[in-house]
Amino acid sequence: MGNEVAGSTWIQFGGNVSKIPNDLAFPDWAARRSATILFDLDGTLFDHSSAVTGALEEIFTTHTSEIARDEIGFRTTWTRASSSLFDTFEKGTLSWAQQGRQRVKLAFNRPSLNDDAADRFFATFVEAYEDRWELFPDALPCLERLRGRALGIVTNGHPQQQRKKLYKLRLREHFQEVLISAEIGKPKPSPGIFLEASRRLWTHPAECIVVGDSWQNDVEGGRNAGMQAVWLDRVGSTVRPGVPVVKGLAEIPDLVARW
Repeated sequence: MGNEVAGSTWIQFGGNVSKIPNDLAFPDWAARRSATILFDLDGTLFDHSSAVTGALEEIFTTHTSEIARDEIGFRTTWTRASSSLFDTFEKGTLSWAQQGRQRVKLAFNRPSLNDDAADRFFATFVEAYEDRWELFPDALPCLERLRGRALGIVTNGHPQQQRKKLYKLRLREHFQEVLISAEIGKPKPSPGIFLEASRRLWTHPAECIVVGDSWQNDVEGGRNAGMQAVWLDRVGSTVRPGVPVVKGLAEIPDLVARW
């Protein structure tokens, strides 16, 4: 609902109340469109974890003699290095090639490995990872049920790789806007990338619902931008208060219909 006071309109959407100037407010609140939904990509629509796990199995099996760690150590180090080095890529400190090179040297436990060899190993990993790209089974049925709504993707990641996922997995046609952190310069959980999504979709932040599997990046990031959030918790983590929690995307269409 909206109430006009002193040149501004206070708008309530779900549990949030936001104030916007009257010259930006819609004249007929009752006739406004339904909420805009912003989806995360990796871990929400796309099964990133399974693709990484399969790729690492292939790399370790194929290159065991060149890896100076056991399989558990290799996997653990790769995962930790991926997280920390990806953050440096997002900040612009390292290029995509540089973070991949360092990831290989750390996981292989071969700091003196020459750069060309490290680049080849990383390229092998990327190829194995891309070969295993799959959507979660509930992704496309959910998006089909949401046809007619304004939908957007808000994702961190390498722009070329993320866009390749969207086209290869036949997701792109469902979304009016795609925002990738490395192109925007504001990675999640920064509110900036969410606010840019609402601007591009001509939607007030309070009218947006963020759906994602990361509490920090998606839930907190979206809420800090003044948006609603739905936490996708496929694995049954500890319940956190304040937002709706779903176990799968099949629950999303009915849930957002009530907003």
